[in-house]
Amino acid sequence: MRLVFNASPLIASGKADLLPVWERLFPEYRIPEAVWNEVCAVDNPADPSRRWLEDPSRRVRIFGPVEIPRSVLAWDLGDGESAVLAAAHADREVWAVLDDMAARRCAASMGVRVIGTLGLLFKANQLDEGVDVRQSLERLQEAGLYLPQDLLRPWMG
Repeated sequence: MRLVFNASPLIASGKADLLPVWERLFPEYRIPEAVWNEVCAVDNPADPSRRWLEDPSRRVRIFGPVEIPRSVLAWDLGDGESAVLAAAHADREVWAVLDDMAARRCAASMGVRVIGTLGLLFKANQLDEGVDVRQSLERLQEAGLYLPQDLLRPWMG
């Protein structure tokens, strides 16, 4: 599973200390320049997602700029989401990592494969990577990721 990340899942995963888990599970990460710029615009060199992106030992491939198809532009999404969708549309082997609902709807309309931060967590749990789902969900909530209560009940109760 090759992934192209949007900024918000990357930032939330960094704050929840899940980037090392994703790195163990998935062979390749692509980050559009627009996402790189958004993450690195954080005026905090100690930010976990920024440090992860800037670490030369990571298997992260920064790319761009990309040409955004009209079908994506029509959705009036942010630069990062648009670049992620354009990349995933151009390479059908890539999964777009998106949490934003409008971006996910756009992806569905284009036939782009999508997984969100929670999907990555549940995939990690399925692959038995020693992930503490409950603790990870708590950390994601603390990081500011919206998690629907009905989805949390089986894990938090």
